[in-house]
Amino acid sequence: MKLNTILLLSLVLLPSYAKASYFQLKPSDNAYQQVKQLLPLIGSWSCQSSSLQPDGNWQKTSNRSQWDWKYILNGHAIQDFWYPNESNLEAPGAGTNLRTYDPVKDAWEMVWTFDKYSRFQTFNASFKDNKWVMQGEYPASKTRPAHMARITFYNISNKYFDWYYESSNIGDGKNWMKVAKIACDKKP
Repeated sequence: MKLNTILLLSLVLLPSYAKASYFQLKPSDNAYQQVKQLLPLIGSWSCQSSSLQPDGNWQKTSNRSQWDWKYILNGHAIQDFWYPNESNLEAPGAGTNLRTYDPVKDAWEMVWTFDKYSRFQTFNASFKDNKWVMQGEYPASKTRPAHMARITFYNISNKYFDWYYESSNIGDGKNWMKVAKIACDKKP
């Protein structure tokens, strides 16, 4: 509960610092190397989403979404903002992530929240072989049962990256199904 309170306050207070150059496009010189290796993701992206349909085919959204990434906390953490351009998606609407690296665990810790539900989703992640893999549990919603989630960022470069979302039954973690994909191009 204490973590959720701190994160909620951060989400509310951080935008007020934007005018004071609180958001940065580069990591702090003394940030952990793991924070620095995500530099290619920093910036504004135009993204095309696709979701798996019941018939097994992939359907692209009709509009591209925007995904903005910035360093925060004086270049020691990352916050990103997701702005979908679809009004009828079952997937989350506008949302934000806070991403911090924990050197004791040698892992990333993240929290995601979005406008359609009043809750936080937590994930842990690792970066290996130019892939950033996040894992966590997603509670049940109106459109999906509770499930384990694995999100993978790959093909990460300064110009583009790809992303996919997989789900697995709670307690399974062996059988994963890819259910969403995103391809992003950096905006000029």
